[in-house]
This record gives sequence, structure tokens and C-alpha cells, in this order.
Amino acid sequence: MAWDGWNRDGDGCVRISAVLAWKSAALLGENADIGLRIEFSDEPASHHVSALQFGLTAAQARALSADLAAHADKLEAQQFGIATSMGDRQHAS
Repeated sequence: MAWDGWNRDGDGCVRISAVLAWKSAALLGENADIGLRIEFSDEPASHHVSALQFGLTAAQARALSADLAAHADKLEAQQFGIATSMGDRQHAS
């Protein structure tokens, strides 16, 4: 199941925080190739921002990018009725 192992709130619902911003940078001479900082908030209206910082290898960055792009393509195809594969975008009639 896609949601197995995800954090849940007291009601058993999957806990999701809003991503507010992210930054990335090449890490020269570090233990990772790319640094990724994701800023998020459980309650964006409160202006309380938390952040997590990760070190990724180039391969991990490419895999993460491809995974997110695949989800975005699927969502766009469902919402807008378009094909989103490799520049072959066609609007549904």
C-alpha cells in the first residue's frame, strides 16, 4: 500500500505538511553531491516554518526528480485530460 509507514495524526489520517519553499545546492567536497533544504509548515497561516535538510547523491536526486515528475504527470493527465509524456502533449477534445 502506498501509504504504509506514513506518519498519522490522532484520527488515523495521513499527516501531510505544506511545502512552502525549497533550496538546493551542489556540495563540493562533502559526503553528498547535492544539499536539499525543504521548508514546511503544519499550519501555514501561523507563519511557523520548520525545515529539514538532506544530502543526496546525484543518483538519488535524479530518482527523486523522476518520481515527483511521474506523480505530477499522472495528476495533470487526470485533471486536464492531457498526455504528458516527453513533450507529446495533446489536449483532449
